[in-house]
Amino acid sequence: MSFDTRSPRPGMPSPDPMWLSDTSPAPAAWRPSVARPPVLQASPKLLAKVGEAFSGALAALHDHLLDPDPHALEACLVELERLENLGLQVQQMARVMGSDASRALEDIDLGDAVHRALALWHTAAAAHGVELNQPDATTARVQVDAAVFEQLLDLTLEHALDTGDSVALRVRPQPAAQQAMLLVDVQLKGPITSATSGAAAAPPEGEDDLRWLMLGQVARASGIGLRREHSGSMLSIVLTFPMTALGN
Repeated sequence: MSFDTRSPRPGMPSPDPMWLSDTSPAPAAWRPSVARPPVLQASPKLLAKVGEAFSGALAALHDHLLDPDPHALEACLVELERLENLGLQVQQMARVMGSDASRALEDIDLGDAVHRALALWHTAAAAHGVELNQPDATTARVQVDAAVFEQLLDLTLEHALDTGDSVALRVRPQPAAQQAMLLVDVQLKGPITSATSGAAAAPPEGEDDLRWLMLGQVARASGIGLRREHSGSMLSIVLTFPMTALGN
């Protein structure tokens, strides 16, 4: 689908999006009776981190292209893959921020979805030297956009693999609260002394990590609960999803 991005001709008012499907022009004084939701904007820190990531990858790619070493081509391909992956993640994040994620809610078996995700991430975990596991088969059915869930889990696992030596995922239903938690416990590569996420002074797994910032943005845009907790050398990331109502 293509879009005409040219500015409207002088003297012609821009159409109101609410009337684009109507062949009749909107009355001049018409205004929607329901306030439109504010546009969710990315934080300056996130935008800066995205810019740094693209700049760093492009600089590395440039250096590899100038390197006469025959193995430099392999390094180029790695950087291109990183750029492609980051571009897709940013594109998906923008899609979530610019749409109503509730329109595409699906009934998902959380335990089964986690099991399938771990199978897909097994090779990446092995390359990082990280043990990735799901200690038990506890599950719950939740309501979430499938594409949003996939990105949340991908960002969480990518963040966790860069942070720890082992990663365990557990599902913990809370029927009384009509929600289910996905606990991601990460055994850190280095000790953390603070008990809360805000007290540490930007460790490697800190909240200024690009994947964590993107994860937070996607979670906020889709209404999914997200928090981090530190305890000794353990980092816990908790995602909270609404459970499927009985009878659905």
